[in-house]
Amino acid sequence: MEVIYVVVGILIGFAVSSIIRRKHPVGFLRIDKSDPDGPYLFLELKKSVNEIVTQRTVLLEVKREDFIPHK
Repeated sequence: MEVIYVVVGILIGFAVSSIIRRKHPVGFLRIDKSDPDGPYLFLELKKSVNEIVTQRTVLLEVKREDFIPHK
């Protein structure tokens, strides 16, 4: 019975630590394909650059928006 308690405790600890350590998006990568010269990429940050520089990897949300309307 004790083994079951240990296994359940390990699973709960794993679940809690994975929720705490989950990566959250730091901004948006906006893709504009409306210009005939080609797609343009824009970076919009939610956090300051000083906070992002300390991280090894970051997560961005991708937004595909055309700024120039097509006729």
